[in-house]
Amino acid sequence: MKVILMSDVKGSGKKGSVVNVSDGYAKNFLIPKKIAVEATQQALTELNSKKQAEEHREDMEKQNAIQIANTLKNKTVTITLESGKNGKLFGSVTSQNVSDKILQIYGVSVDKKKIQLPKEGVKSYGTYNIKVKLYPEIIIDMSLMLTEQNEAVD
Repeated sequence: MKVILMSDVKGSGKKGSVVNVSDGYAKNFLIPKKIAVEATQQALTELNSKKQAEEHREDMEKQNAIQIANTLKNKTVTITLESGKNGKLFGSVTSQNVSDKILQIYGVSVDKKKIQLPKEGVKSYGTYNIKVKLYPEIIIDMSLMLTEQNEAVD
């Protein structure tokens, strides 16, 4: 009997695949537990349309990532911060700070999880190289510059 798997089944196949299993296994285990549905013409058409919709969504995400990459490639994000004694930062700069500044400067929203800061952290003034992973194969380089805020002292 041909069935469409609704979730991964060890030894049978992955979610969304059409597999041939014994009638008893399908009718007594897979279908009652809603792990699979019978591969009727309607179910196969639905599966095909879902796959096409998923492919279209992935293509749109990739095109969006390429567009963002072209906007941000080799750009510099400058963040001005107050300093404590001896010119040191209060705390460190996070990927959320960088994401917010990219949105403010370039008008492009980048998820903070996609920004890779240096492993040693960003804890002092200067320029750092950062990577932004927009899509699995689309990774761009940017510069992060931290500058000290100049305040007039009375």
